[in-house]
Amino acid sequence: GGHEPRGDDARFVASSRAVEEHPCHGCPEIGRHLHWADRAARLQRELAGIDRRVGRRSGTLARRFEKVLGVLEDRDFLGGWELTAKGRMLAGVYNESDLLVVEILQDGLLDGLTAPEVAAVCSTLVYQPRGPEIHEPAELPTGPAATVWRRVMDLWRAIRISEDLHGIELTREPDPGFALTAFDWAAGADLDAVLAADDAAGDFVRSVKQLIDLLRQLEEVAADKQLRKTVGQAIAGLQRSVVDYSSVEA
Repeated sequence: GGHEPRGDDARFVASSRAVEEHPCHGCPEIGRHLHWADRAARLQRELAGIDRRVGRRSGTLARRFEKVLGVLEDRDFLGGWELTAKGRMLAGVYNESDLLVVEILQDGLLDGLTAPEVAAVCSTLVYQPRGPEIHEPAELPTGPAATVWRRVMDLWRAIRISEDLHGIELTREPDPGFALTAFDWAAGADLDAVLAADDAAGDFVRSVKQLIDLLRQLEEVAADKQLRKTVGQAIAGLQRSVVDYSSVEA
């Protein structure tokens, strides 16, 4: 004789009967409907996962925002929720080292430099060497430029101390690797004289264009009339020959 199903068998039989007795069991398109139901369930799970990730990232952004505010207050770019004079200047500068750029202007470090010297010092704020090669430390082309460069690095270290205290890194370390090239080019040297045999002309043009972009911002935000004039002269010295041709083509 037979026996009554027990345990898992009983649950299986009960589930089978429930499926067979369900109103949808006889639907001729049940397979298609189940496919879409499964897809809807998967999408709901994905949306729930996205919601969780957005929540985590929102929290991370809020924490980063608080850290940035801390640095800006430490360096006197903000006073409470109000921009200081430095803060208003910062709003007009778009650069990876924008905090440092404004500090340089506020301290008048570029005042008294020639146009090629301004180009050399400012190149350190935009230049990034390509590739993993380790380069020899570069020097600034003149005594006054070298003096300003040392003061720029002192400012950068002070900013980095503030950033470290708040657990954030905003300001890239200046790199003097393009300073001599920028100086010579702004002073009117020929392309052959500023490019070494293994230098790529495309990299040179790219670096000069980045430098010109920064100098144009300085020309807009600098308060000192003489500095604006000197910066304009530096731009004119840089925006020529192959750099000017590539700008027209672009």
